[in-house]
Amino acid sequence: MIYAVGDGGTILRYKDGAWSSMTSLTDVQLNGVWGSSGSNVYAVGVEGTIRRYDGNVAGTWTGLSSGTTLALRHVWGCSATDIFFVGDEGTIRRYKDGSWSSMTIDTGIHPQLTGVWGIPSNSVFAVGQQGTIIRYQGSGSVWTQMTSPTTKDLNGVWGSSASNVFGVGKNMEDFVFVQSVTSWVDVKPGGEFHGSVAGSGEVELFPGSSLMAPKDLGRVNFPRYRWMRVDTYIIEQH
Repeated sequence: MIYAVGDGGTILRYKDGAWSSMTSLTDVQLNGVWGSSGSNVYAVGVEGTIRRYDGNVAGTWTGLSSGTTLALRHVWGCSATDIFFVGDEGTIRRYKDGSWSSMTIDTGIHPQLTGVWGIPSNSVFAVGQQGTIIRYQGSGSVWTQMTSPTTKDLNGVWGSSASNVFGVGKNMEDFVFVQSVTSWVDVKPGGEFHGSVAGSGEVELFPGSSLMAPKDLGRVNFPRYRWMRVDTYIIEQH
């Protein structure tokens, strides 16, 4: 199953080859969705809104108090019981084993955070306003700010491992790639990326802003494409 969320509390589900509306019981703008299974799905939105779906036959989502009134922009979980919510003014809320905690950034910045993704119990990354990239390494409540190659807004983050992470943003120089957890570099695919990035498989960076896909299918020069697909790895402009 696939879930999509949007304006006016819209939640759609793709099941058995067709999309259908679900009952969100809210009319606020929803910005992100994530789930560990079809019976444990979370959607986040403005005013600190969190909706949860437990798999009930009626398709009704219920509310969960986030402890903040600031807009939440994205959600991702290490597991069904350990989930990170990020949003405006540097908001990072963690819901673990039924309890909430607030998290902070070591430099004291408070940017709008728009994407979060990670490796369970290892490294969690979040990206946001003015090129912000932060990392949580699994202990305590403080995230570390990383050196970013851009000052433009980043809107989404995804990876296949802690050393293979991508972020996308508003301008062509804002597609960034990390080969190690300490060194982010530009890839520059062209176009503007206002949403998320997802895919599968390990990739390697080559000179000249090229990307090698799994199975050695050859290099693709990003500036020629608004979007591209190589094997099973997909990078899409939104």
